[in-house]
Amino acid sequence: MKNTTITISLVCIIVAAISIYFFNLNRIYDKYDLIENIKLVENYALQSDWDQAERISVQIKKVWDIHKNLVIFNFGEENISFFEHTLNSIIAGAKAKDISLILSNIITARENLENINKLVPEP
Repeated sequence: MKNTTITISLVCIIVAAISIYFFNLNRIYDKYDLIENIKLVENYALQSDWDQAERISVQIKKVWDIHKNLVIFNFGEENISFFEHTLNSIIAGAKAKDISLILSNIITARENLENINKLVPEP
């Protein structure tokens, strides 16, 4: 085989792998719509519906635990740990009925999820 054939084959394989990765990642976000669910938690917290806020935040955590391995490929481990800490703080805030804790962590979680959706995440 020629070097150009090998090079073109490898580039095609890399492009296909990246395309499949982002297709699956977008499918997960479209199916579970984590950002929309985080907004729901915020609305429930603002309405003092703590049981619903806790229920939705636990659902977000379960979905995240299932699919976080796919996100790790394009995102730093420190940021993943920080996002998990943020989700746990939202759950704890809902249990403690602490609106300030929930709202501050919701803003951080939303920014993290938007950053995850980027092709090249910000540091």
